[in-house]
Amino acid sequence: MGYKCTGILGMILGSMIFSLELYGLKIIQIIDNSTGIDGSRNPFHYFSEEPCIAIGFIITICSIICSFVVYLYGKELCNNKLDE
Repeated sequence: MGYKCTGILGMILGSMIFSLELYGLKIIQIIDNSTGIDGSRNPFHYFSEEPCIAIGFIITICSIICSFVVYLYGKELCNNKLDE
């Protein structure tokens, strides 16, 4: 599999995971509101409560960025390391 194909697949899968994480925040908000606890109106409020939520988003964004770099410069980076 080529570098471009690997980069594209990584960006697609990373975007899908990012989308699922955003829907997960909405589901957490719905569950929080149904329990009778005064929940927030903004689902992004949960970033400040649990560090695990923010870490998951940061890892997903980093994987999308790495896939983009592999898509653009993957073959050139590997060729430069072999020449040294």
